[in-house]
Amino acid sequence: MLINNRTQFPSPFKNKLVPKAKPPLTIKKNDLFVTELWELDLPDHEKIKKAIMHYINSYTVAQEFKEWKDKNPSTTTYGGFELELDDEYYVEGNGGYIKHSLKPLKQLIELTLKKSLQQIESSHVWEKGKWRVEYWLNVNKTGGYNPPHVHPDRHYSGTYYIHVPEGSGNINFLDPRSAHRFSSPEPDSKADANCYAVKNKYDASVHTYEPEEGKLVIFPSWLMHYVDPNPTDKTRVSLAFNGFYLQDEIFNPGTASSKHFVYS
Repeated sequence: MLINNRTQFPSPFKNKLVPKAKPPLTIKKNDLFVTELWELDLPDHEKIKKAIMHYINSYTVAQEFKEWKDKNPSTTTYGGFELELDDEYYVEGNGGYIKHSLKPLKQLIELTLKKSLQQIESSHVWEKGKWRVEYWLNVNKTGGYNPPHVHPDRHYSGTYYIHVPEGSGNINFLDPRSAHRFSSPEPDSKADANCYAVKNKYDASVHTYEPEEGKLVIFPSWLMHYVDPNPTDKTRVSLAFNGFYLQDEIFNPGTASSKHFVYS
């Protein structure tokens, strides 16, 4: 018997054809093997730059540069030279040489670097005598560059950009995850382009940082990096540094690692 009164038999799908909106999934993100790059501005940049450039153009540095060209002892700087900051230096003038002191500047630089490391890294105790900072100037003229390298036996490294003419070269960081090279590149990459040199952080294998004067960049010392050749006719000046803990733990005697390590 056909029954026309459908209210006697309500449809089981009534009010279920349009699904109700559900809240988004709760996803917990876990960062594994994170590689961090820190960037900050130094408040005393103009003061530091003025003193450094005065030092670079001094008689003392001119003599050191002559010796450098003859020996070229560096394995990480080509077409330029690395320069340590002396406590004192001389400038020609008044028929002789005028002595200047770099001690106040060196104290300012060391204090600034230590404060920066204390702020970005809190998992270790940054106490006097427990860690050390070393630094030097990179002076790259036309064609000067730094090939891919790391800073072994160190923990944190960085660059402070003192004098950076426009277009004088970028610093590039390479992805430390070797297995990532076997993964699929960004789908939209052009066939004739480097598909890993993209801005998408999930696909890129190279991160390019364009330096700015007054910026301080800090990164793990094991991170492979290189600096482009300087194509300009102007000198690029930066201050590179390493920060490292003094490894004074004595391992359990009798083990293969029972040795007192102090990096210097």
